Amino acid sequence: EEPLLLSFSRENAEEVVGVDLWSESVTVSQLDSLLKRIDDQVDTAAQQESVFFAEMDALVEEIAASPAYSSAPGDYIKEHQDAYDRFLSYGDNTLLYCFERFLGGGQDGLEGHLLSIACCEILEIDDSAMYATGQDWFDHFRDLAMNGELGRGYYILREITDRQLTL
Repeated sequence: EEPLLLSFSRENAEEVVGVDLWSESVTVSQLDSLLKRIDDQVDTAAQQESVFFAEMDALVEEIAASPAYSSAPGDYIKEHQDAYDRFLSYGDNTLLYCFERFLGGGQDGLEGHLLSIACCEILEIDDSAMYATGQDWFDHFRDLAMNGELGRGYYILREITDRQLTL
């Protein structure tokens, strides 16, 4: 796994450590201490994200597991309504998860449809059924979002594609 390169502003770093960096880093050891606090925050955030993504993967797998007799995504959602509701309950974080999966590409099967349906429900839009695959839906959504045509969805997508970490 490649290391994640993060860049952030002085203001963001000060928010993380809770002090003014200039006044609190008079010596090298003070600066090192502040940088260690920032590193610790980044490590904690990365661990939390990893746990969250594993939980979301498990929910998607549970929903997609049955009923095997149907190819309609809605039937899978109905069969596992509690898991689907839990999946949706994370709101914007669910969108972040789904967008990460879509940005990885290849969401052409049932799981892609489930992800696109969840995104549409959270974003309160009704157009996931117009596409052959969930990936097709996302690719169109991304084009609209990047052209500034989709309010909130744009900002969430931008957060992911810019790879900015707000601690």
